[in-house]
Amino acid sequence: MTHVAGLDIGASTVRAGVADTDGSLLDSYQEAFAPTDASDATATITGVLLETIAQAGVDEDGIEAVGIGSMGPLDRSAGAISDPPNVPDIDRLRIVEPVSTALDCPVTLYNDAVAGVIGERYYGDGHRQNISYVTISTGIGVGAIVDGTVLHGEGGNAGELGHLTLEPDSSRQCGCGGTGHWEALCSGENVGATARQLAAATDHETTLDLSTVDAPTLFAAAGSDPLAEYVLDRVGAWNARGIAAVTHAYDPSAIHIGGGVAINNQDRVIGDIRSYLPDHVIGNVPAVEPATKGRDAVLCGAIAGVLDER
Repeated sequence: MTHVAGLDIGASTVRAGVADTDGSLLDSYQEAFAPTDASDATATITGVLLETIAQAGVDEDGIEAVGIGSMGPLDRSAGAISDPPNVPDIDRLRIVEPVSTALDCPVTLYNDAVAGVIGERYYGDGHRQNISYVTISTGIGVGAIVDGTVLHGEGGNAGELGHLTLEPDSSRQCGCGGTGHWEALCSGENVGATARQLAAATDHETTLDLSTVDAPTLFAAAGSDPLAEYVLDRVGAWNARGIAAVTHAYDPSAIHIGGGVAINNQDRVIGDIRSYLPDHVIGNVPAVEPATKGRDAVLCGAIAGVLDER
């Protein structure tokens, strides 16, 4: 039997998986991703992939194809990440070529959220024509299928709606340098700073250590700490505005929410979006559901992408 493999390259981890040709995940493995340069980055990526293949008990020459779901921004035609945020002093990190060389097989690159929406269709009923996937994690991104077509865009960056400006007057800075972006306000990387800013602007009581507050501590304190509750309510409202923009752009029947922040706090994150969304949408209000594959959404989506192309 031949097999396929997938990679999920994120801002802080690289994860790989091996699947059989019906998409069933056989094994997966991940490592932290904090490279010092391009060669270190490619060594980590290929190393995680080869280790996963070995763990699965599959011969390397039995891998028929590899799909990669990666953080952006991408230069998809070049098989690369442009200006990767966690690889210093490099304008472009080529990721397709080293993987293809290591396994001597075809490799396809997808934006991570695009991989997510491909997976939602493949592992769902397989026939959904209008669906979206939103990842709320270290960053925020969107993948969309419209009238049965997966949207990629010129460089592979269609759906980078984490950089949608939700608060034009906000000074909260995004990793891209802009301010008031959805990602700057609500992502796992930035929500602690959002809490500090809101604490300074309000008089809500709190027992949180504002110097170290982060997403896990905020969600853990929800319901008992007035500041945490206030911050998460604001975050929920901002998330709903972002989801409303996705709805108006793509008119999906359903939006599936993934990413670590959402998966770890499903009831609160998805519940708040469902509560606030109708106030911001004109027309069809889509179903809002957790990602079908949970933490494996991007990984399985990258696998699904190459299976769809076979």
